[in-house]
Amino acid sequence: MRTISIYGTGIRSYGYEPDLPGSVIATFWLSVLFVPLVPLRRAKCRYVGESTTDPNFDTVSLLDEVERLPISLLSITKTYSLAIAAIIVALGPVAVMLVRFHNRAATFVEFVLTLLFSAWPVGVIILLEKREREIMEATWTTDHAEAVAAARMASKRFKEEQWSRSHVLPEWLLLCSLAVGMVPGFVIARWQQWGANVEVIFLLASAGLAAGVVAMADRVLVYRRRARERLHEEQVGTALEPSPLPLPDSAERRRLLARIGDINDFSKPRPLVSLEEFFEGNDDRSSIGYNLSDQPTPAEFYKMLRTIRDQPEVANVVVEVKDIEDPDGWPSTDTIWIVSSLPRRDLELFVPDRYRPDDWIAYPPEHAVEMLRVPIGMNAIGMWHD
Repeated sequence: MRTISIYGTGIRSYGYEPDLPGSVIATFWLSVLFVPLVPLRRAKCRYVGESTTDPNFDTVSLLDEVERLPISLLSITKTYSLAIAAIIVALGPVAVMLVRFHNRAATFVEFVLTLLFSAWPVGVIILLEKREREIMEATWTTDHAEAVAAARMASKRFKEEQWSRSHVLPEWLLLCSLAVGMVPGFVIARWQQWGANVEVIFLLASAGLAAGVVAMADRVLVYRRRARERLHEEQVGTALEPSPLPLPDSAERRRLLARIGDINDFSKPRPLVSLEEFFEGNDDRSSIGYNLSDQPTPAEFYKMLRTIRDQPEVANVVVEVKDIEDPDGWPSTDTIWIVSSLPRRDLELFVPDRYRPDDWIAYPPEHAVEMLRVPIGMNAIGMWHD
């Protein structure tokens, strides 16, 4: 089951309980700002990666449901108790400081501490999520742990890439500036009740101004980067996006066409070509994954598939050529075949969400394809994109 939330609001899993090796028992909750409110379902699950489909969404665990279980009253009670304790620990320090100078002006030290404590809830959330990961990791085998580590690294790179498209400053810096900026606004609104203190008011204004400057700096840097990119486009006379069609007379395309023959002769089995044959010289986005919402380029597909092929458990990765929709375009594919000793669930760990196929199919398919050599002890699984 894929959980999804934005800054803790949405569907999240809590109450992890260790189970058999490789699996945990989790309860899925409707949550608001990381606080679990309503339990939805409980299941025995196997961790298969992390969901990071968008930089604005939380990085959450992707769990493959093995068995549906009844909701446990004990588990709900524990989760609510932990949530209440976490709220107290997260908000308690800043609440204590605000109460201390409720009817008087805060001293300089008190307000410095208040500003520092305002960012503490972010740390509490990080610590709790780290504890959840430790519970899951305790059930993993060595092979599972290595596969998950590789998948996490790929997901981390993908999220950083997505974040960098719309931001320049790191995410943690913007979140901390937001947390710090909220407290001055609240306190300034009540400064007359607490009494005017020049040092505190100056610090309040400085903190609020600093938080605003950080956010504004991020926007300015993004605009400047985009302006440089536009200037570069004008200077070189080409757009940043690759040409939608490859050069009709490219050597790579001629070699591929000679290899596949008359692809529109449906009496012949579909060709299976190497990654190099299909991707080198290919910048035609319509050749692969054209229905994906955030479509990777052929070069990005090539890099991702080579990473899979480089795994010690993978013997080969080949491309099934489907047809040529445009006579001047690149041949297209809807299926990538992976020959490996890994089960499908482990292979999925190496495929980031951005490249997620519509289905996984077994070899041989219902239609005719060229013979694929599958060593003893391995099988071939196809990544199919509609």
